[in-house]
Amino acid sequence: ATVEAYNGVKAALEAAVPGGKVVLADIAPASVSPYIWACSRDGDVVTLTGYAPGTAERDAAGAQAASAFPGARIVNRLGVAGGLPAGFDWGVASGFVIEQIKQVSRGKASVSNNDLSLEGMAVDAAAFDGVSAVMAGALPGGLKLAANTVTNPPIVPYVWSLTRPGNGTSMLEGYVPDKKTAAANLESAAASNPDSGQISDKQKTGAGAPPNFGAATSVAIFNVNRLISGKADIIGTELNVSGEALSQFAADSITTQVKNDVPPGWTGNASIKVRPLAPQVTPLECQAALDAILKGKVINFETSSAAIKPDSFGLLDRLVYSVARCPDARVQIAGHTDSDGTDTDNQVLSDNRSISVIDYLVASGATAARFEPRGFGETQPLADNATAQGKATNRRIEFRVIQ
Repeated sequence: ATVEAYNGVKAALEAAVPGGKVVLADIAPASVSPYIWACSRDGDVVTLTGYAPGTAERDAAGAQAASAFPGARIVNRLGVAGGLPAGFDWGVASGFVIEQIKQVSRGKASVSNNDLSLEGMAVDAAAFDGVSAVMAGALPGGLKLAANTVTNPPIVPYVWSLTRPGNGTSMLEGYVPDKKTAAANLESAAASNPDSGQISDKQKTGAGAPPNFGAATSVAIFNVNRLISGKADIIGTELNVSGEALSQFAADSITTQVKNDVPPGWTGNASIKVRPLAPQVTPLECQAALDAILKGKVINFETSSAAIKPDSFGLLDRLVYSVARCPDARVQIAGHTDSDGTDTDNQVLSDNRSISVIDYLVASGATAARFEPRGFGETQPLADNATAQGKATNRRIEFRVIQ
């Protein structure tokens, strides 16, 4: 009549029969609806609850749990009940569920008819990624995913880094709270990289990120990319930047920004040395060096403005260093625009942008008299202004050694 009646009959007979071996071959268990069962884990205790379609299946599930969790205490509270959904393979499904519970330190897998709900905290980041991948695919035994709320375990301490070698591939490593943050870090590192070098992305998702983590990595990426070589390390809520700058101006600026621009509650520290100036070069060699730095790169400004975007500071620092190696040469800073706007506005804008670049060079230690600002407006396009890509090519600053 009921699940309890079936279990009671079996228990009574096992107590009365020598050896305790009883098979109720001709007595069908009562049916339940919905058909529910679960496997939960809390550290070294694994508990099976709900219903199995027979004693053999119930005992097999207990044995499989014992095999999956050696040394753990297995509590098998499965009852025997009919009513399993048609086409549902309880043995396959229960084995699969137990394997998923191995990936959580605390959690529960609950099944109602065909619907599986998984919750808890993963053993580690790799287990979290594994469970996420499995749950995104087809499930065995007739199971259908209803919910997966397994979370990453908190990483303590929470660490992340960006390393820029003197040449070669930059490296993003450590933990981020989600893939969106990882993608944003990679995009930012590429956009502000003045050397066009490759970036290896080894960031992993992990729970426990401190507040405003993305804002802190932005400060780290921006300042490390100004260095000719260096590294940013985040440990908890502390950002440390070290490396080699190309001018004292850049070193001082980076030190100030790392200290002052980190989010509230964070600490920023910088240890920056300045690269000694390399031997002087001829004006021709100077022009070649400037052209190489600007090849495939542009100095970015705010829209319709002469304000230089901070992501171009690293590029300008490299231009400052090269200009310093030919101290007797005069350099024309030529500004160019696309065709948007009036001829007059574009002329003024190109003039002002060339002056802004000279202001940066002078602030970095160069002599103002060495530079000639020159705006050409839209009169010297390199590409077709009919396309967005062509306009981007035409918006540029050129360095021309004139003596």
